[in-house]
Amino acid sequence: MKHTPFFLALALCGGLFTHTAHADIVGTPSLSAKFVTTVVAGTCSATVKQGSTTTDTINFGDVFKSDIGTRTEPFKIAFTGCAGVDSAKIAAQAGSGNTCDSNSASFATTGTVNTHTAVEIWGGAAGSGTQLACTSGTPSNTVTTAIKGASTAEYAMNARWVAASGYTAAQAVAGDASSAITFVVTYE
Repeated sequence: MKHTPFFLALALCGGLFTHTAHADIVGTPSLSAKFVTTVVAGTCSATVKQGSTTTDTINFGDVFKSDIGTRTEPFKIAFTGCAGVDSAKIAAQAGSGNTCDSNSASFATTGTVNTHTAVEIWGGAAGSGTQLACTSGTPSNTVTTAIKGASTAEYAMNARWVAASGYTAAQAVAGDASSAITFVVTYE
């Protein structure tokens, strides 16, 4: 009979645990959240650089007749402040007041006299890179530069002074000449 209180205590404890194990779980049955963003296009700022100088004029200085067709000036399209951009496509088109050189991929020149010259634009080295061919009224073919993961990038280009279509370097006329060219950049 000494065992009865022990069994009674064990039975009472077992009942307490059984009751706790069968208790209903109360809590939040579901929840919701609203997610908000603004989707924006990637962007960069683009400038033309000759050497380390930002410019809007690539200055060839004096070009001698013997230099026509071979004289190049390197420049870069520099991209800064890039965010969310994988690459940039660069095209060229005749700028304000300018046209394509007739029957060629070059950009015409203007000046006080007709110098019978034109300008070629090349992605990479002149003659072995990709020529951005002037197309009347529309941007040229494109060259692409990778930017992904970088906040800055540069694309090396060259301009080459050439004889205008239908002329030779020997037929060039002395005088000031310029060629307005607009670069069109598309970010991807």
